[in-house]
Amino acid sequence: MVGAAVAGMFVTLVAGSEVYGVLSPLAAVGGSMMVGALATALATALAIRWAGRAVAVIGLLGALL
Repeated sequence: MVGAAVAGMFVTLVAGSEVYGVLSPLAAVGGSMMVGALATALATALAIRWAGRAVAVIGLLGALL
């Protein structure tokens, strides 16, 4: 669910910038950097909470991509 939410936020930023022109490209890049940082922090918190290395690896790799 977290992965789908993060992907949805990235898609929203791309669509808002490129398709609809509501966001400037600079704002979309800044927003995507914040989403990546938030995704990394959230994946780390979930991995610690659930004590799952797989969750941490998938979350960190997804944020890096």
